[in-house]
Amino acid sequence: PCDCACLKLPQVDIHSPYILTAMLLRMFEFSHIAIAITSSDGTGARYLKVNQAYQQLVGRQWSELCNGAVANVAAVVDDGLARRNQQLEVAGGYVGEPVGIRHADGRIISTLISAQRTVVDGVAYDLEVIVDVSERTRLQQEQDAALQAAACTDALSGLANRRGFDQYLGQCLAAQEAPELTLALIDVDDFKQVNDAHGHSAGDGLIRQLGRRLRHCLGEDAFIARTGGDEFVVIVQDPDAAGWLRERIGGAFGPMTHAGKRLMVTGSVGVARHRPGENSDALLARADARMYAQSPY
Repeated sequence: PCDCACLKLPQVDIHSPYILTAMLLRMFEFSHIAIAITSSDGTGARYLKVNQAYQQLVGRQWSELCNGAVANVAAVVDDGLARRNQQLEVAGGYVGEPVGIRHADGRIISTLISAQRTVVDGVAYDLEVIVDVSERTRLQQEQDAALQAAACTDALSGLANRRGFDQYLGQCLAAQEAPELTLALIDVDDFKQVNDAHGHSAGDGLIRQLGRRLRHCLGEDAFIARTGGDEFVVIVQDPDAAGWLRERIGGAFGPMTHAGKRLMVTGSVGVARHRPGENSDALLARADARMYAQSPY
């Protein structure tokens, strides 16, 4: 007979509290999910036991955490702290609460925490299971930023669009930069005639070339937006920019080419410096009036 058939395994009582305790302790220690056990006497929580995953999450050894106050190590005070504490006291726990955890290097790590409270002889013991969702949060933030950037960008010129301009100007007027702000409105002359005579592809090419020229002439410090078909807006943080701004914008106009054809492009520019207490409509109206009063480029 096979030797294997003769082996007799010891009978294990899976319901034995000792067996269950040993299994749970092994799961606690080797889990890839951070787990912490804390106690609270009503004045503050202190660490009783954490697993290796928790130590990695907060960047600290057990010797740094042993019996230490959670508030002094990893806790982050946020708007949900009082609500979570109430849920522990009233309902005995909560599931999947978004909580920031402080790392030893100062970073705040986004997590989801589920907690269960047990009270023994008036002492509250909390078991917390913490899932690190910082990477998911980072990817979501990047995606949101990309969508926001796309929503504020003109697809043809690559400059800011009307929405991006409104947001930027609003931020400037709400901040301390407003007294330093100078705005220029730009209108391409006879743009419809270019489309009628040479086709919309010529008009699109003209807009792209003018956008590149404006960026080259004005530099990266200037905010430039295409707010309409042939309308552009420039904002610079210089209260004395009226003279040089108009001159540099004029340098962006002149001969352009499309499909081997030479097009002479001119434009009108109106420049206005922001006045204290002036809103965006009033500032744009003054720049618009000056655009028609000035000689075109």
